[in-house]
Amino acid sequence: MAYNDKNNDLQIWLKSFFGLSFIAPDDVEDAFVELISVCPNISVGRLFSDYVLETYIEPGCLFPPILWAETPSSNPRTTNGAESFHSTYNAQFNSAHPPIFVVITTLMETQAETVTKLLTISKGIIKPKSKEESRKIENLENEHKHYVNNKTPENLLKYLAIVGNRYRGFKI
Repeated sequence: MAYNDKNNDLQIWLKSFFGLSFIAPDDVEDAFVELISVCPNISVGRLFSDYVLETYIEPGCLFPPILWAETPSSNPRTTNGAESFHSTYNAQFNSAHPPIFVVITTLMETQAETVTKLLTISKGIIKPKSKEESRKIENLENEHKHYVNNKTPENLLKYLAIVGNRYRGFKI
């Protein structure tokens, strides 16, 4: 598969699509066009890019850029609290059908933890970002500033490749 082959031009091109989420929503369509213009394998790229265009880029699409694209900032990149909760919740159990008292205990512990977090937030106490997270945000913001200050198609593609490769998600 091209996506997993580190020496494949198509792999680099595909990963560049992850960079689209780190530009302004109004710039996504132009960036998409630039990515399409450098597709190393148009027969494979067309299948992927048609899907991305219809689902994420063109006007009236299911998930328009305003929902998922944003210039780099220190804000969290996800708001999927439900997924986070379920992942944490499911990790508490060792079997598919745990005893009811284990489920109730887990729910009570989760509630207590949530109340504690809410009280902390209401008092204005915010957990500082780790040095690693702060460094990543700073690097991303610097890459974006460099691109914005030198807006050319070449710099756009370079920015998308760097950021897309760095923030390509994770293997499930």
